[in-house]
Amino acid sequence: MTIIFVALLALLVSAKPDVDTNGQRMARGLPLKAPRHLYRASPAAMARRSQASGITTQCSTGPIQCCQTVGTATNPVISLLLGLLGIVVKDVNALIGATCSPITLVGVGSSGCSAQSVCCEDNSHGGLISMGCAPINL
Repeated sequence: MTIIFVALLALLVSAKPDVDTNGQRMARGLPLKAPRHLYRASPAAMARRSQASGITTQCSTGPIQCCQTVGTATNPVISLLLGLLGIVVKDVNALIGATCSPITLVGVGSSGCSAQSVCCEDNSHGGLISMGCAPINL
């Protein structure tokens, strides 16, 4: 019995653990071992963000607009554009944006708009006029 125990002990001690590197395995013509995962990310770290925190380029009515002029229908520039386009405004106190373009990229530390950024209800006039606007800070 002692001889069997000593033989098993010698066999266990002499057994070489599988510590080959993939380089050693390649040199011998063996297939590579799967990578070991030394770092297991937490569920929070694995969650993929769909959008960067605190940065948005959308409002509830469409893309945020950058308008060169924002005012009411009494503003001379806006009044001229409304007349040329044949648009009648029912609420003369509603904010209207003129020469607007959508803000597509918001850079870090910069709003991407050198004029007034607004969220408008009606952007259907090709960027010349956007009606029902509300100013927003980026």
